[in-house]
Amino acid sequence: MSKKDAVVEFGILHTMNIAEIIQALKLERNRLDNAIAALNGPAGARRVGPRKRRTMSAAARAKIAAAQRARWVKQKAAQKKASK
Repeated sequence: MSKKDAVVEFGILHTMNIAEIIQALKLERNRLDNAIAALNGPAGARRVGPRKRRTMSAAARAKIAAAQRARWVKQKAAQKKASK
């Protein structure tokens, strides 16, 4: 470990000049960028562009609509019963 590493590691920045601080921060930024790139995986592995929207069949939409209508009927019945 070099003196610069020790100075940055232990937080003793008052003995470094501005140029040394900037250099140490740039080195740390590069190290973090490399770590993030490694976690993201290969550059070509990620999909670029908008995600493809999923489509739903007419039958599936009809089934969902019928289920929602049934919930509304049930809710209306409960409201009628509660108001009596």
